[in-house]
Amino acid sequence: MNRISVILSILILSTLCFYSCKSSKSSVEGESTAIPDVTLQEMAQSYTDWNTYSTSGKLTLSGAASFSTSIQVKMTHNKSISISIRPVLGIEVAKVFVDNDSAVVIDKLHRVYTTIELERFKHILPVNIGNIQDIMLARPFTINDGTLSTDNTKKFNISQDINGFMLSPRKTSNGIAYQFAINANKQVEQLIVSPANSAQSYTAVYSDFATDNAGSEASRINFDATLKGKNISVQLYLNPSKTKWDSFYDESISINSSYRKVTLMELIEILKSM
Repeated sequence: MNRISVILSILILSTLCFYSCKSSKSSVEGESTAIPDVTLQEMAQSYTDWNTYSTSGKLTLSGAASFSTSIQVKMTHNKSISISIRPVLGIEVAKVFVDNDSAVVIDKLHRVYTTIELERFKHILPVNIGNIQDIMLARPFTINDGTLSTDNTKKFNISQDINGFMLSPRKTSNGIAYQFAINANKQVEQLIVSPANSAQSYTAVYSDFATDNAGSEASRINFDATLKGKNISVQLYLNPSKTKWDSFYDESISINSSYRKVTLMELIEILKSM
């Protein structure tokens, strides 16, 4: 399988992972802490509202296989995420478009596409596009109440840590626990996710922060996971000099009428055959 096919396969799996981690609907209420509310309030005030976001960057995989490709990312707040794969000379060879209803994967090399309906996953773990956007932008959130804001600080627990603070939702699902490590500058340095009935945890590590009129975002994000017993690290670089907020663009998905629609399994088989 060549590099482009591996990249596309990783993006397909990543899309499904956000919607397929098992979780119970029941919840428990966490206990309050003695940390002053001012820390949460300061963090909440630093996150400004936004409508659209776009940037270019690079996706790098290391572990069982190693490769890197240029990408373009466009997001409409609480509506959609678009990732364009451009490995050579900025030419788009594949695209993944995700909204709250479906994921569309277009393979321009083979002139095929597939659509993945996400409704069947939402009763298992009801994350939404807004939650995924928060992960990419290094912003604390709760699955039910969204991004940390001045209106929902009471939905979070915060405690002091040796390097800063630990932040977690007060109401958490029995099936999944997650918390944010906050540094002394009140920036999210880690997201730690612990699935139920598993000793395995999954982390997103944030670094190289850049500050603009929308707040402080990490330009480098490392996602670490274990797949079939093998450690895999995915690094996402989002170029802060290319970042644009609230610029108008039409990012609705467009599929060439000559492209053939295939099932997800058929697309995976096409990629595996390369």
